[in-house]
Amino acid sequence: MCVIKLVATDMDGTLLNDKKELPKDFCSFAASHKDIKMVIASGRQYFNLIKTFPNNVEDFIFIADNGAVVFEKGKPLFIDSIDMDVVEELLKEIHKIEGVACVLCGAKSAYISTVDDIALKNIQMYYAKVKFEMKSIDQIEDDNILKIAVFLNKEAETKLYPAIAHLNNPDGRLSAVLSGDSWVDIMNRETNKGTALKKIMDIYGIKPEESMAFGDYHNDLEMIKVCKESYAMENAHDDIKAAAKYIAPSNNDEGVMKILLERIK
Repeated sequence: MCVIKLVATDMDGTLLNDKKELPKDFCSFAASHKDIKMVIASGRQYFNLIKTFPNNVEDFIFIADNGAVVFEKGKPLFIDSIDMDVVEELLKEIHKIEGVACVLCGAKSAYISTVDDIALKNIQMYYAKVKFEMKSIDQIEDDNILKIAVFLNKEAETKLYPAIAHLNNPDGRLSAVLSGDSWVDIMNRETNKGTALKKIMDIYGIKPEESMAFGDYHNDLEMIKVCKESYAMENAHDDIKAAAKYIAPSNNDEGVMKILLERIK
């Protein structure tokens, strides 16, 4: 069995428990294993992610917005943005779906128009820098849109995704992926956690068999496939369990931490 040189983990439903808490020993583990690249891979905004690790930012590489941007030591390694004319056309289509809220996820801030209280609560959970009351994309100045996150409370898989799944046409420029029970993320076709992770592995000369990944939902699928030592959480979607090599204990049972302590000394 190869020595593990990289560990990548999703946040919500994977590393964090349902109360959105980190395993108590996770940061100390990362700090004491400097020889391992520790990657936090999430659909969350970068500025939100670093709030979870206020004293340990330099111990991690951050894949944010589902792979559209990667930060290391506070600096972007790369950014993958969507053309603004494509964003404008997408918004017209998405707003035809009843009850949705859209977040335009920029490299510098997130942007939203008026939303209801339920959507606002969920948006504030995942985005630390947000500009409200956006009436037009013309108001966005000097920023790149990395992703469009679409919210429909508890109906992402049953109602929202089916309405925009056609974006996954192989000839298209975009992809739509379920990132939670209320969220669908739309990005450039080649943008995902797996593509971003592969770039990191190439930079540091790390092989798939030297890499470990943890995930629970569809936006973790490509990342799970990139790493030979892949784990789906016990609470993961069945599709992720089918793709992963192993099953880890649930997020509420600190499954990521248990596997790390078991596999890495």
